Amino acid sequence: MNHDNSHGAAETSPVMQLLQLHGIVAPGKGLESVLLRPFSELKATFGVLLASLRDSLTPTGRARPLFLYPMFPFQLRQTVFELLQQTEPEEVKAKAALLCRYLDGELVEAVRPMIFDLLRWDWERRTWRPGRDQDRVKALRRLHVELSAELSEAPYCMISKYSRLAFAYILEQYARAIAHVDETGLSDREKEQAFRTFNQLERLDVALGELGLVDVEDQAVFREVYQAQAQALIDGLIRPLGQFDGLLRGFIEAQQDYQLFLEALLDLWEGGERSPDRKIRDAFARHDIDGGIVLLNAVIAKVPYYLLRFDREAAYHLIVHLTLILVGCDIQSEVAVLRGRIDARLELENCVYLMEFKLQDAATAIRQILDRGYALPEGLHTKPVFALGLVFDTKHRRIAPEYELRPIDSTRS
Repeated sequence: MNHDNSHGAAETSPVMQLLQLHGIVAPGKGLESVLLRPFSELKATFGVLLASLRDSLTPTGRARPLFLYPMFPFQLRQTVFELLQQTEPEEVKAKAALLCRYLDGELVEAVRPMIFDLLRWDWERRTWRPGRDQDRVKALRRLHVELSAELSEAPYCMISKYSRLAFAYILEQYARAIAHVDETGLSDREKEQAFRTFNQLERLDVALGELGLVDVEDQAVFREVYQAQAQALIDGLIRPLGQFDGLLRGFIEAQQDYQLFLEALLDLWEGGERSPDRKIRDAFARHDIDGGIVLLNAVIAKVPYYLLRFDREAAYHLIVHLTLILVGCDIQSEVAVLRGRIDARLELENCVYLMEFKLQDAATAIRQILDRGYALPEGLHTKPVFALGLVFDTKHRRIAPEYELRPIDSTRS
């Protein structure tokens, strides 16, 4: 059999063009010729390719790539999986299966934090009446029960629920972009098209809510595949390769991450005389940074170590952000200002913290806040402003006790 000329249609696909562009597949050759190489070489080659794509899609100052990135490992995996189903040589089939599992791992690492962000956004958009901590606790418990039921029973409504949630998230991001369209370099015609597209998306959102996004048959198929994958992950089993394994694993593991995190929050919330929102807010309000770090580390300690492997600084940042959100603090992350991006801005009743996170030196974080004038926008307000540099200690999986705190004059920084 001619390995180089089989699957000729795939040679003109975008994936094959990408592989040829990066010199992985020679012009006129097929993917089968690549899979005859040693697997260690294949893994290294595709790893370099994905790292290059990931870096090109990661904005300056951000820890993670744009949401478009998972499309690349997914399309690569689909192409290799298709070849696995069609090819005959056993050596090629074996290498294709190994490469599929490798790409599944890469896909999980890309998808998992993004799904976690989606779940976090769904929680953050909820509002609570002042002084009604019990409402938040009830909602946490209900959400934990729902996640447990999804992981064990895979209810039929799941695909509709998450499809609608993802669509709402995309719609909100588009709305934020539209709000600043006049600040872009778009022409009047392009701006008009952007508004027209947004209006169409809004109408589609209403229609989907009335008609339903997914039909019953598709929901049944999804439920069957999801349930098998979820049970395999829970049992620690390796299933035969399926078409959407990486996407499903990333989605399910993000659900598990979120479930465990909610458990940690509930433990913290129900474990003391005062609710953790008051404990944490009181600590930072009186500038008891040591006490605040202890409380945040109590949450981090509840999260199994293997859940923090996808990105060291970003993972700890996410936990700090989500913890403070869930306990009712007003925190914003990745706040863009004139000369950079602040890691986090925490506003309390009596003060504002501008926070920078580092993996080594808190003093470097403070210098960054001061040198780049991060506090200048705070001159519009009257609250005292503090620069706070925190260090994430990845060796001991905690926020390090060494920090830097400095009051700053927002009119002169």
